Amino acid sequence: MMLLFLIVNFVASACFILVSGQNENFAQETNSKLMTTILNSHPEGNVAFAPFGILVGVASVYEGTAGKTREQLQTGLGFPPNDQVFKAGMQLIRPKNTKYAAYANMITVAKSAKVKSSYGTRIKNVLGSSPFQFELGQKPENARKSINQWVSKNSDGQIKDLMPSGSVTPNTKFVLANVVHYKSEWAKFFDGTESLPFKVDESTEIQTQTMFGTPNVGYAKADNAEIIELPLVDKDHTFVLVLPAQGQELEATLQTLEKSDSKILEYILKPEALEQTDVSLTMPKFKVETRFKLKETLNVDPPQFPGLGPIFDATANFSRMAENSNGMYVDEIHHKAIVSVDEKGVEAVGATGLSITLYSAFEPDLKIDVNRPFAFFIVNKPNGIILFAGKIKNPEK
Repeated sequence: MMLLFLIVNFVASACFILVSGQNENFAQETNSKLMTTILNSHPEGNVAFAPFGILVGVASVYEGTAGKTREQLQTGLGFPPNDQVFKAGMQLIRPKNTKYAAYANMITVAKSAKVKSSYGTRIKNVLGSSPFQFELGQKPENARKSINQWVSKNSDGQIKDLMPSGSVTPNTKFVLANVVHYKSEWAKFFDGTESLPFKVDESTEIQTQTMFGTPNVGYAKADNAEIIELPLVDKDHTFVLVLPAQGQELEATLQTLEKSDSKILEYILKPEALEQTDVSLTMPKFKVETRFKLKETLNVDPPQFPGLGPIFDATANFSRMAENSNGMYVDEIHHKAIVSVDEKGVEAVGATGLSITLYSAFEPDLKIDVNRPFAFFIVNKPNGIILFAGKIKNPEK
């Protein structure tokens, strides 16, 4: 059995603001498209990632582009050409640091690139980045270790090696990195755990440690799946499960999220629309850790994001980023995420790094058994943005 989960943040999902005829909700839309693209690009095994962190990384690159490169990104990612609308849209979705959620963003540059002060100012104002400089070119391995130490510190020591060996070279001019860390207890703890069967696929069944309880949840059925919202102590975020109907493949359910009229995605982003229901619930405990190199995922043929490809090419125009920008391109987008779910609550941490290189006790109303593959989402409710997403095909792996 497969399942999908999300952590969602609620604020501006209901907002639709127009400035000069342009929609500030572009960021929510691009975030959702990134999420569905990455989920559907990894059909095998368990997956966890932070689409918001990836969006911030790509937006940081976009702020440094000009000319045709910038126009192509606007087309491919849905970014507005108006700088003020872009700024307002990104600020609209930026989570606030709280006791439950922490967000950090930074830029490391090579002095030889001669970064433009205007770029640093824009990144700080729009995305909350904290730029600092040291000589990437002369001591690339030391720089890589320093970046990884920053990521480790901001991920509470959980992600230690975001930038792998060889990812920072003498030709690296910029490294853009961000970390999203979330931790909250359930509004109501599960009652306990027991070993129960989980149907991985039609021919494979395993025993796994499974939580059980009788919570009050948000619930609906749509597109041949069940959507279940498990409340957290943190009222600004929620945990959403998508459980395909018996006999329905998880991948088929995930593909419906790409439709403009997807009812499942609507419920994920607006879980307040779900009906409150008392249930008897079983759900496996799990911990999933995933590492991606996203260049291949996002720059495919045919492209999921037309116009994104140019940033990976040495002809890219990064003249809004640096004085010495000729021949600069995005070498790779590194991403790592860890999500843990147990009887007490949820913890999720995700880190993204982009290297820019120079060319060279009651009767419940309903019984829900999450005993087959599923998807999950952690959603920031005030901002209507998906912080983390993933899927569990085998909770024992």
